[in-house]
Amino acid sequence: MTLPSPLSPRVLRYAGYTRMRWKNGGGWTSEILKSPAGDDWDWRLSIAEIESDAPFSAFPGINRELLLLSGNGLRLRFDDGESHELHPPHDRLLG
Repeated sequence: MTLPSPLSPRVLRYAGYTRMRWKNGGGWTSEILKSPAGDDWDWRLSIAEIESDAPFSAFPGINRELLLLSGNGLRLRFDDGESHELHPPHDRLLG
């Protein structure tokens, strides 16, 4: 018998997502899938729910791709003074 790998096709239900509060209290992350499991993952797919203005969290060594799924838009302001806006319906940011 072959065991499923993290990339094997399967249905991922919302009830199975891991939902956690951001450390800064400004929102929530619903973690859908990551590999490998644990805190030292190579990649992760998650949905962020932004409740209020908050610092943009740094993930050193991680390439991030942000995709606006809903809402009226989002402005990200970075420590270096740069900013980037995401516009509906499905704008994205690579970085």
